[in-house]
Amino acid sequence: MNNKKDDEIKRLKEHIKKLEKSQAESKKAEEKIYKANRLYAVLSQVNQAVVRIKDKQKLLQEICNIIIEYGKFRLAWIGFVDEETKLVKPIAFSGEGSDYLKNIKISITDELISKGPTGRAILEKRSIIFNDLENNSDYKPWREQALEKGYRSSAAFPIRLFNNMIGALNIYATEPDFFDKDNIHLLEETTLDISFALEKYNEKDKQRRVEKALSKNEKKYRTLVESLEEGIAKVDEYEYFTFVNQATCNIFGYSKKELLQMNFKECIAPEDHQKLLIQTSKRKTGKSSEYELNIIRKKGDIRTIFTNVNPIIENQEYKGAFGIFHDITERKKAEEELKKHQEHLEELVKERTKELEEANKELKRYNKLFVGREFRIKELKDRVKELEKELRRGKY
Repeated sequence: MNNKKDDEIKRLKEHIKKLEKSQAESKKAEEKIYKANRLYAVLSQVNQAVVRIKDKQKLLQEICNIIIEYGKFRLAWIGFVDEETKLVKPIAFSGEGSDYLKNIKISITDELISKGPTGRAILEKRSIIFNDLENNSDYKPWREQALEKGYRSSAAFPIRLFNNMIGALNIYATEPDFFDKDNIHLLEETTLDISFALEKYNEKDKQRRVEKALSKNEKKYRTLVESLEEGIAKVDEYEYFTFVNQATCNIFGYSKKELLQMNFKECIAPEDHQKLLIQTSKRKTGKSSEYELNIIRKKGDIRTIFTNVNPIIENQEYKGAFGIFHDITERKKAEEELKKHQEHLEELVKERTKELEEANKELKRYNKLFVGREFRIKELKDRVKELEKELRRGKY
């Protein structure tokens, strides 16, 4: 009988071992789903912030806040490269580590302090992951402070502005080996959002500077217009050019001599002639106007300009107009790319919302299995204890 009892104990122990292994796998899957949920939430919230927030600094700060609140990370910060010192300076951060950021020094030129994830991400133009800060030799200059703060893994994602690397998004987790292929991809999507937003802000800043120049009287701004990147021009009541700066010549592809013998309409793509007529009629009533036009350059290529035009009224008569021309061809392309990107993100969020719903269902199933296995393992272990007691008492 003792042999039977020994066999039963052995069989039960093997069964317990299998259940515990299955339980560990379920727990691992549960943790993976939970981690994915956090990062999907980050991506969704950042996408909404990009659309909602119009101030650059406020947006960057909000992105750091979102990463901490929804991603449950220890620290998130965004740093830009100082063009003079070549040091990466934090401009927004959230989480545990304000004193850490004050004390660290990261350069993109110094060999020793450019080997961390931030410096390498900017220099190598790719995401850099350090999943074991305690033992990574390249992290030695910052290791002691990082470990004191509870950082165990770190990731840096380069931030682009029109294909130039200007800084990085940096994220720290309390667990080693936190960053895997899936969550790296999601965080790269977040960084792409940041880059698109910065490009949009950059274009708006240029436009504001040009509009400020227009607010000055003609005599004063004539001394500035030749140094501007944007075109400044004046036309008479019949739309013939009477003044152009060099930037206008560059935009339209003609020399000053050629433009001063031309009518503005000659430069406009045929499909926009009606638009020009409507805007000219509006100006004759004393109203300023802003609009986009497609122009045909001297070589025949088509560009898109944004023009801000003010009427010249003398003795209550329309005598022409002066305005600014800004070539927005590349901006239009960028906006179209941003629109496509946002549409892609919206689809991605929809898809991942569905994935999350499925993942949550799976999580509930794991929880039920987990609880069921816990009870089953306990029952089996209790049974093993009973059998072992009976064997020691020699009942069989």
